Amino acid sequence: MNIKTDLSAGIIIFDKKTKTFLVIKQNNGIWGFPKGHPNQNETLILAAKRELLEETGINLDKLLLNKKNIFFDKVLFRSEYKFTSKNILITKEVYFFLLVLEDFLTEKVEIKIEKEEIMEYLFVNEIEAKKIFNFLETGEILDRTILFMKSYKIIS
Repeated sequence: MNIKTDLSAGIIIFDKKTKTFLVIKQNNGIWGFPKGHPNQNETLILAAKRELLEETGINLDKLLLNKKNIFFDKVLFRSEYKFTSKNILITKEVYFFLLVLEDFLTEKVEIKIEKEEIMEYLFVNEIEAKKIFNFLETGEILDRTILFMKSYKIIS
C-alpha cells in the first residue's frame, strides 16, 4: 500500500454578535470550515486566506480594516486523521486559523460560494454545527476553538 500526506489550511470564522460560526457544505455533502490545499511554495496562512476567498468570496484583508475584528495569524489548531483511498493510506493534516468578527452583518460582506466545490453555507451556533458536521474531528476542532475563545475572554 502506498502512503501519502495531504495538507490543508483553513480559517474558522466566528461572529461575536450572533455567536455563530461560518460552515460550508462541500459538493460531496461534507460540512466543515472553509479550507483547502496550499499551492506550491504557498504558506499555510496564505493558502487559508486564498481558500476563504475562493470558497466564500470573503476577503480577509478587507475585514481586517475594521480594527474590532481579530485575526489570530498563528496556527491555532492542527487536526490529523488517516483514511484509505484507492489503495493509498492518506494522512490528512489540517491547520486552522481563527477570525473573530465583531458583527458580520455590519461588515456588509456578501458571501459568494464557489459552486464547483461548495453547495451551501450557514452561520450556526455550536449545537447546530455539531449536528451537521460529518466527522468527529471537525467537532473536536470546534470544541478547541471555543475553549481558546473562552480562555482569551472572547466569549464567556
